[in-house]
Amino acid sequence: MTKSEATEFEIVTNNVTNSILDHTESITPEVHSRHIMQSPWDDATWILACSFIIFTMQSGFALLESGIASRKSEVNVMVKNVVDVVFGGISYWMLGYGLSFGNAPGSNPFCGIGQFFVDTDTDNMGVVFAQFVFQSSFATTATTIVSGAMAERTRLVAYIAFSFANTLIYSFPAHWIWAENGWLRTLGVVDVAGMDQSI
Repeated sequence: MTKSEATEFEIVTNNVTNSILDHTESITPEVHSRHIMQSPWDDATWILACSFIIFTMQSGFALLESGIASRKSEVNVMVKNVVDVVFGGISYWMLGYGLSFGNAPGSNPFCGIGQFFVDTDTDNMGVVFAQFVFQSSFATTATTIVSGAMAERTRLVAYIAFSFANTLIYSFPAHWIWAENGWLRTLGVVDVAGMDQSI
């Protein structure tokens, strides 16, 4: 770079820098805070991304179980893993989320009441549905873990009933630890990725 090119580059750089500084000085604290405020949709996006990572455990368990099962039962094992998500998800939507996180009158340290058939208004839609999908991913994955022990031992109809019921059973311990009024949570137990610790 020649001396004249370097000088020209320095002039352009100084002009751009001064322009940026002039612009940022004109931003009031109120305008600045509006631009950096975090949207609840940001949280919903992150929660959904984590949910999909948890749902990938379904395919991992399916591959593990089909590798352990006999060749004639591979399709059956794969279908059972789909059943976990479909019927477990339906039961968690109908009753499980409400038993886990319901906070209506009648909710107690043992189980939640309310928020059955999960639905919400437009303002809270992103956060509520993202939390539902996140918690549903845990509930259905818990059922998938058990499906390996049941591979080649149950009929599909019986497994569908088990998947539906197991997701509901999962809801009670989930309430105990994760809900605000859960009895283990009030005792100071904190769940850190499945490893319970007392504070």
